[in-house]
Amino acid sequence: MRCPVCGETLSLTAKSYLCRNRHTFDLSASGYTNLSRRPNISGDNAEMAAARYRFLQKDHYRFLKEKIRETAVSCGAAHCVDLACGEGYYTSVLPGERIGVDLSSASLRKAAKRDPEGRYFLASIFSLPLFDAESDFVLTCFAPRADAEIFRILQEGGSFLFVLPAADHLWELKEVLYPSVYPNKDQPQTPEGFTLVKHELISESSLLQKEELQDLFLMTPYAYHTPREAKEKLFALEELRVRFSFSLYLYQKSSSTGSSLTGSAEVLSSQGQAEV
Repeated sequence: MRCPVCGETLSLTAKSYLCRNRHTFDLSASGYTNLSRRPNISGDNAEMAAARYRFLQKDHYRFLKEKIRETAVSCGAAHCVDLACGEGYYTSVLPGERIGVDLSSASLRKAAKRDPEGRYFLASIFSLPLFDAESDFVLTCFAPRADAEIFRILQEGGSFLFVLPAADHLWELKEVLYPSVYPNKDQPQTPEGFTLVKHELISESSLLQKEELQDLFLMTPYAYHTPREAKEKLFALEELRVRFSFSLYLYQKSSSTGSSLTGSAEVLSSQGQAEV
């Protein structure tokens, strides 16, 4: 890890990270470390973090978690970084040494508790406390893509997995909330300095009970942009079958830089059904 103040190497002592210039960053009681230099910026609030934690504990997204681990293993990953890691649901299954970065202290407390063998840091994904070429695998799942920082921290030939909601993700949920439903946009540009290795679509559906529906809603941006009447309509439901669809883009850091590379990609599709 790199000191966010002076850029020197941070060494882990019993209860803190320390650089040779004596900048010290204590481990919190829950196990994560605050390396942010912008205290006025925060990530998801406690309500959203708690709802997501409860929902993910039910393992409706287990098929995605297993696909992420499978991909990391197939890439030979040994030093993994999860950017915008949230509660560590996906971070915890990454192979080898793993680091999670997020701006939400509420989420990081849960991540460190879920995965005591991982290392979790409060920091911006656009200003990472990591050295150049320190990682061989980077994951970004449902979060903005910090292309420049991802390129910087990845080793030559390293892998970047970008996970997005596919076009029909949560379609039935949106049909309850909104009079008109539009597919999610799912056509990201290949980041500069990378080649696209593979694009894969995976999908399952689950019959969600009342509390699960509410947690799913509260963990999404829809919680902030939905009229009260639509929210009440959803919360009145006893159950609803909902589609979960994800689009996974696997990129490799190229030896040829300075231009946007598209490459040729293998496109796969996998669909299934999962009962609650």
